[in-house]
Amino acid sequence: MSAHEILVLSFAWLLGFISATEEEAVLVPDFELVPVESGLLVKWFIDDYETQSVIYYQIEIQNGQWTRAIQATENVSSVLIDNLEPCHFYTVSVTTVIIWNQQMKVAWKCGTPLPKIPSKVRDLLVTSLSSGTEQIVSWRRPTEVPPACHLHYDLIIRRAGGYEHHLGFDTHGQHLIRNLEPQTTYYFKIQANYGELRGEASDMVEQPTTAGEAPVSPYDLRFIPLEFSGNLTWRLPVKGMERIQKYNLIFEGAAYEIPNEGQTNFLVEDLAECSWYCMQLAAVGSNHIESKKALACGTPLTTRVCPYQRTAKGLVVD
Repeated sequence: MSAHEILVLSFAWLLGFISATEEEAVLVPDFELVPVESGLLVKWFIDDYETQSVIYYQIEIQNGQWTRAIQATENVSSVLIDNLEPCHFYTVSVTTVIIWNQQMKVAWKCGTPLPKIPSKVRDLLVTSLSSGTEQIVSWRRPTEVPPACHLHYDLIIRRAGGYEHHLGFDTHGQHLIRNLEPQTTYYFKIQANYGELRGEASDMVEQPTTAGEAPVSPYDLRFIPLEFSGNLTWRLPVKGMERIQKYNLIFEGAAYEIPNEGQTNFLVEDLAECSWYCMQLAAVGSNHIESKKALACGTPLTTRVCPYQRTAKGLVVD
C-alpha cells in the first residue's frame, strides 16, 4: 500500500471518528419545572434547535393517587400543565424524544403550583388592653387563597414621630403586641405573602392605647438593721406582679430606681450610725404609673450608745 493510499484511508477514518463523536455529543435536553398560577410549566433547555428539537413528549403528573398524562407529537420548547391545585406537591415524569436520531430520555422533577396573588386580609381589628402597653391585633386570611397555601404575614406598626416597626407572623388570628407607650395612637396595616408573591396591603387601622392601671402596691415593708446599712424587705400580691417594671425608693429627700428582677428585698448601704431613716417604696408599671407607697423606718446597727431610744410610739431623746 502506497503512502498516498495510507494517507487517504487515515483521513477517511478521521472523518468517521469526528462524525461519530458529533452524534454522541448530541444530548437530549434537560428541563425545569417553573411554578405558575394553578399550574407548572415544563421548559426544556435547548441549545441547538437543529439537533435537540423536541418531536415527541409524554408528561405524567402525580399527586398521591391522582394522575394525569399529556402527550403530543409536536415541536415545542415548553408545555404548560394547567388546572392544578395551588400549593399541592406534584411529581412530574417527562419522556422526551428529539429529532437527532430520535434519541429518548426519561426524567423526573417535583413542583408546587402558585396561588393567586393574595388580596387584602379580612377583618383587621386592634383592641387595647387595660395595661396601657399592650394591644391585641387580629385578622382573617384572604378568601381566595386555598388553606393548603402557607401564608406569611408582615405587620407594620407606626406612630407619630416617624416610629415604624415590622413584625412577622406565620398564622392569622389574635396576636399580642407588647411594650407600647400608654395613651399613644398606633397605626396598623398588614400584608399577606406567599413566598415571593407579595399580597395587597390592608387599609390602615388606628387605635390608641389606654392610660393603663396602676401596678400592685408593695406591703409589709420592713427595715432590717445591719451594720452601716439595712435590708429593706417587702411583700407583693400574687396577682399583678408582672405589671411591675421597677420600684421607686425615696428617703433623705432623694429618689432611687430599683429595677424589678423578681426580688422582694433591697440592701440600702452607707447609712450613718445613730441616724433614723424613714423610707418609702412604690412600684412603677411599664405604663409609668406609680402604685401607693409603703413606709418603713429604722436605724442601722451600731456599737455606740445613741442619744435616743426607739419605742413603738417613735423616738425618745435622752
